[in-house]
Amino acid sequence: MRFIRSTATVGGRAEHQLELGVPMTKLFSRFLKDESGATAIEYGLIAALISVALIAGATSLGGKIGDTFNNLSDRMDDAATKAAATTTTTP
Repeated sequence: MRFIRSTATVGGRAEHQLELGVPMTKLFSRFLKDESGATAIEYGLIAALISVALIAGATSLGGKIGDTFNNLSDRMDDAATKAAATTTTTP
């Protein structure tokens, strides 16, 4: 099976090209071996996983930091209340 050369251009760039005299099986095997698109997809998946991990970590850490500051605020309020009570009762 042989094909004539056919080129489709989109924006001045050749998108598809079938070569004269190349069997369909060879074109298909060349297509299967081409991994340029798979690499981009892999990088996208890695970036998505890193984003999910960062969001999960920030959410967990954010809750703990909020609890720590609330605890600190409560202790400071208690200390201020005790200090105010001590200064009003002392002559």
